Amino acid sequence: MAVTALELMLKTHIRINIVVSEKNNFIGLISTNELSEQHIVAKLSKGVCREDVLIKDLMIPKSDFHAFDYRE
Repeated sequence: MAVTALELMLKTHIRINIVVSEKNNFIGLISTNELSEQHIVAKLSKGVCREDVLIKDLMIPKSDFHAFDYRE
């Protein structure tokens, strides 16, 4: 659950975390910004229960990242 993740991240002073699949593949990143009340409320307004908001619903997916060649 996203709410539990936010509590854990704040307690351990972690601001960004890697998200992996059940098979341990990198699928995205989650930060305390994505886990903010504002983002959670946006999901609630779509009819999702607070307890049902998952990390994968709020994370930045791997497909949104842009790579570049550091030599450029």
